[in-house]
Parts: sequence; C-alpha cells; structure tokens
Amino acid sequence: MSPDYEDEITTCSFQELERLAYYSNRQSLTLHLIGGWACWYYHKGLGSRDIDIIFPYKALVDRFLIPYYRQNGFGEEKTTFADTRYVKRVEVNNRNCVIRIDAAGIDDGRPFHEDETRNIPYTELKNYSIEWNLPNGGIVNIPRAELLLLQKTKAYRDRDFESRKTIDKLSFDSLQEKCKKDRYDIHGIVDRIENWDIVREICIRNRCLDLIQDAFGELGISHTL
Repeated sequence: MSPDYEDEITTCSFQELERLAYYSNRQSLTLHLIGGWACWYYHKGLGSRDIDIIFPYKALVDRFLIPYYRQNGFGEEKTTFADTRYVKRVEVNNRNCVIRIDAAGIDDGRPFHEDETRNIPYTELKNYSIEWNLPNGGIVNIPRAELLLLQKTKAYRDRDFESRKTIDKLSFDSLQEKCKKDRYDIHGIVDRIENWDIVREICIRNRCLDLIQDAFGELGISHTL
C-alpha cells in the first residue's frame, strides 16, 4: 500500500479530523464524514490521509472552511486549473506530506463517470447515517455500512474507469493506488452489512443495480443483490 497510509501520516490526519469536528460542533454544525475515515470506523485497519466531508448545503463550504484553514495552519496550493485549494503540510519520516480536506454540499454528488445519468447521491446520507463520537468529544455523522459500501464501490468503479482512459503513467499509477485502497476499504466493511435489503433498495432507487453488481463481481463479493 502507498506510503500515504503510514501510521505517522494517518495519525496527523485523524488529529485534524478531531479538530475539524470539534470546531464544527462549536458552531452547532455536525458534518457528514465519508471516504476512508468513515471506513476506518468499521474496519479499524488503515486510516486515511485525506478527510472527506459533506456539508448540509454548498454555500456553507467556503464560508466555514476558509476561516478554519486560516486558524489551523493550512496554506494555499495552486492547481493545474489555476484554482486554489488549501493543504496542511507535515513532515513525516524526513519527507513532506500534505493533508487535504475534500468538501462538498449534500446536493453536489457526482454521477458515475461512465454514465452521467446515474448516481448514488449524497442526499442518501439523510436517511442512512449514524453518529460517531470521536475521542476528543467531537461528533460527526458517518454513513451506515450499507450506504458506505455503495459509495466506496462507486469510487472504485469511477477510478478504475478513469485509469483505463488515461495515457499518463503517473495518473494511471495514482488511480490504481487509490483503487487498491478502495478495494481494501470495501472488503473491510462488507462483513459489517446488517441489512442487504437496504443496499438493494438504494441501488434500485438510483438505477445503478447493474453497475454495482458488476463491480461486486470484479471485487470478489459473492452476494447477489
């Protein structure tokens, strides 16, 4: 697995997650946490470098995060598209690493990369979430395992799709490394599913049963939806 998941890096990321949750709670806001750290809640294996959060509406993202960045040691990083994003630089084992917060509004969920008419929208979080009480007293909402399995399977399928299109080796390697982590997380939470009917219902409601079932086959998940 990538050095990005070394304990020293993921420990820094988790501490940032705790700060972020506590900061949001003090403003009467409980964020939705998805991605690698939500998976860690279930499997307690590898953590994450990035922190993936969902806000109740898009207009709140910058209004909330920019003051947080300025108060907590994040600096600007220019992207290839001349956009600006914020990262926190940390030194781990004599190399420079970055921690990122990836944020979106609950209505922002992107469709499947291979089919823009289908999606597993973030709005499903409104019905399928539980609370996670962090060690420092902060609270975040995370998806139920049934929804998280689908979110991670979609992420895996999207990255695998993009890797097959790219001709740039660095991009290919990066996407494949992320696919590897997706597979790790998926297999780490599949045994935590309590109700497979919920998995099926979400797929049917969002017209993606065939895409998910096909991905399950590639991932070696034998359960038939």
